[in-house]
Amino acid sequence: VANNVCSAVEYFRKLGGNVGVAGLVINKDDGSGEAAAFAKEAKIPVLASIPQDDDLRKKSANYQIVGTNKSQWGSLFIELAENVGSAPPLKPKNLTQDELLNLFSAEETGADFVLEPATDSDMMGKYLKPKESLEVVYDNV
Repeated sequence: VANNVCSAVEYFRKLGGNVGVAGLVINKDDGSGEAAAFAKEAKIPVLASIPQDDDLRKKSANYQIVGTNKSQWGSLFIELAENVGSAPPLKPKNLTQDELLNLFSAEETGADFVLEPATDSDMMGKYLKPKESLEVVYDNV
């Protein structure tokens, strides 16, 4: 999704728009570093990294405010607010498909997997009926 936003910014700039991206908020950060690597490649800052945490998820799902000073998450959301407030709009780099895939390991992207087209039998199963040939046969007359 973030790369689509970068692409949209590029598109609107080409149309004469004055748009940019302040940065990236990593939501449900799993600690893999992939989102931060994307931000680095796209040349945008990480404004905040919100961890993937069950307590945070439950409170959010129950519409509890988690960004207060009394909450263990308060300082994180204060930092986010400060970063959003002071971040200038930047022109991000829209990554190509290959650049995007290179951020992930081959195991995750299936780079070593060979695709084979589905057969008629795969697609239609028990409903498969033999097709009449469209081949033209010329008799020697």
